[in-house]
Amino acid sequence: MNKQVLSIIAVLIIIALGVLFGFNPFDTSSNDTNVTSDNTQLNITEDGEYITQEEVAAYIKTYHKLPGNYITKKEAQKLGWQGGPLKSYAPGKSIGGDVFTNRQGILPHSQKKYIECDIDANGTSRGAKRIVYSTEDYKVYYTDDHYNTFTEI
Repeated sequence: MNKQVLSIIAVLIIIALGVLFGFNPFDTSSNDTNVTSDNTQLNITEDGEYITQEEVAAYIKTYHKLPGNYITKKEAQKLGWQGGPLKSYAPGKSIGGDVFTNRQGILPHSQKKYIECDIDANGTSRGAKRIVYSTEDYKVYYTDDHYNTFTEI
């Protein structure tokens, strides 16, 4: 056989294998779906805004950063915030993005840094719920008692 026929056969075999194993190059649907521990499906998109433990953890694991609705304490202070509810200074925003030092050594040692963010605050009182994640391996930890204990998500 000549080279052109062999090339065509090779391409057809590759296409057939792709179809057989579910590859569809024309599929434009997003694969930004995450499954929580209770098998609930979350639709997480990069430009979405999230505040719950499950959503924020899924976002961090998918995109390796915080959702866009989080601002650091310094950014909030530039808007006039001095603690307490954030709503009147930055509507729709929550505090997040500051470094968590892990002074107590509760979390595993990391060569990189840990980043923290408020959970379920959404402009209200910050409360005790936080997510802390490693910029080394993007492991996500949750605390509902203001850093006394953590659970890996």
